[in-house]
Amino acid sequence: MRDLKASFVSLFPTQIITGEEGKNLIAKIDKELNPPLREGMLAPPFTLKDIEGKFVQLSDFRNKYVLIDFWASWCPPCRKNNPLLKEIYNDYNAQNFEIVSISVDNNLDDWKTAVLKDQLIWTNLSDYKTENKGAAFNFNVSSFPHYFLVDPDGKVLLNGGSELGQVKTKLREIFKTN
Repeated sequence: MRDLKASFVSLFPTQIITGEEGKNLIAKIDKELNPPLREGMLAPPFTLKDIEGKFVQLSDFRNKYVLIDFWASWCPPCRKNNPLLKEIYNDYNAQNFEIVSISVDNNLDDWKTAVLKDQLIWTNLSDYKTENKGAAFNFNVSSFPHYFLVDPDGKVLLNGGSELGQVKTKLREIFKTN
């Protein structure tokens, strides 16, 4: 898909592509080539490094419900939601549920400091410097925070955007809790 985009973009002079209209055209091409994930679609695979530098894959969480949290240390709404994510984790972790937070920080030290300061005890991964090819790109994430709930087979149950309320409602439905 990206090769198709590159081929299309290469047809235009640089001054058109770098201008406002060109940027809008590229954004439309991106949206067509990388549509939003919907319920029932298979979540794109990823392999990213955790805070200790070990590689982690989405497939490592097969047979579990996984909340994928795209965030950044510099994002005030993301940081504000971290205590709520801790509540969700504590409520459901014993019931075949995991959270995987994927940071889009460009500064690894800022990311690591935020993970420690906010006491994020679940799997924390870095999508460090992977613009236009990383997990955030493959999940078509353009704003933060952004949440996806994935079922034990790797299918998207919920593309919740920035709404943790939707995530909580879906988890109560899945785990039959109040």
